[in-house]
Amino acid sequence: MLNKARLASIASALVLVFDAFSGFGGMLGVIIPLYITLGSFGLVGPNTQAAAMNVVPGRSGSISSIVGGATFGIGAAISATAGFLHDGTARPLAALILIMIVASSAALYGLAKPSRVHAPVR
Repeated sequence: MLNKARLASIASALVLVFDAFSGFGGMLGVIIPLYITLGSFGLVGPNTQAAAMNVVPGRSGSISSIVGGATFGIGAAISATAGFLHDGTARPLAALILIMIVASSAALYGLAKPSRVHAPVR
């Protein structure tokens, strides 16, 4: 489910960037792919959290707090970046959304590969 939701979020973010930079579809050309992209986060976020906590089940509380803190911190940094880049259009927002989805996908597919099975923590 996570892989399919991630592909949907990448595809909708690409459409969002195209529409934001080309002006295709006007306001609806930005709003519709934006809602689809944000809607896919409802599938991606919880499944990523569950997968992260399943790495070492005995430490799922610590993993949950690290993931939550990282999400909060990265969100604050990207929010500040979006505010700095604001130019009155949807372009900076669309570009930042695509960049972060691609970065998180690279982390998911490149870094999060299980290397071995961990023994339960006692």
